[in-house]
Amino acid sequence: MKRATWVEGGQTTLLDGESIWFRIDGAGPTILFAHGFPTSSHDFAPIMAQLKARYRCVSFDFLGFGASSKPRREYSYPLQHQVLARVAEAADIQRAFLVVHDYAVTLGQDFLAGTPQAPFALDGVIFMNGAIDPAQHRARLVQRFLASRAGALLGPRLLTRGNVLRALRAVLIRNEHLPDDDVWESITNNDGLAIQPRLLHYIAERRARREELLAALGKVTAPKAFVWGADDPVSGRHVLAAVRHLIGDAPLVELRGIGHYPHLEAAGEVATFIDQTCEMWRGATTASSER
Repeated sequence: MKRATWVEGGQTTLLDGESIWFRIDGAGPTILFAHGFPTSSHDFAPIMAQLKARYRCVSFDFLGFGASSKPRREYSYPLQHQVLARVAEAADIQRAFLVVHDYAVTLGQDFLAGTPQAPFALDGVIFMNGAIDPAQHRARLVQRFLASRAGALLGPRLLTRGNVLRALRAVLIRNEHLPDDDVWESITNNDGLAIQPRLLHYIAERRARREELLAALGKVTAPKAFVWGADDPVSGRHVLAAVRHLIGDAPLVELRGIGHYPHLEAAGEVATFIDQTCEMWRGATTASSER
């Protein structure tokens, strides 16, 4: 699905006067999808055709991303938690599975830790490639530059379609699956290039919180699972190796020959994993309630 069609199928809600975009596909138990940097919820479009047949799939764009407002302000995870909570309210989410990728993995860890508590009954969290151990994150050169003082001043003027897309293709193995036009539009609409350095708050923010984020992975407040592009140069198998002792027997699949965007590069395998994992968790919940 092209991004224009994806966006047209959505709606907006407001948070402190800023527009937050979201869409709802399908019916059934709810899955809430939270995307990564620097793209948008459109990343999940390839897996929706399969999942919306059995689930109510809610996708949204964080503030500063995609079709949501892109104010020139300070960004933080507490702010994006407010965005997610506002979407949950607008979409009338009472309970949900949560699927998180890249930028959003920290929100999933926060919910496992209960800081803050999820704004709905959390039935489980499925993690995809991201810095669940912030010390293992291998930031790309363009990220390190944009996060620097010089990058904050000069970066937006130096970002071009060519160098942005090259940087993104470099973290995919099957990079022919990157929808170039759609990705560029999601980043640049509403003067999005101007705020890219501000959005990189997350690298320093989660490194400062590494110990609590790692501890969250060992908590049993909600089920967790992992579907991972093993050959991702940013957050690949080396991240899973660092946290394996914390995740116990949680469902986990490492996709060989897949990079940072498994939901783009191996959509069928990822959708099947999400479907089967959520169904397993639903079955366990039903069995527990019948005892």
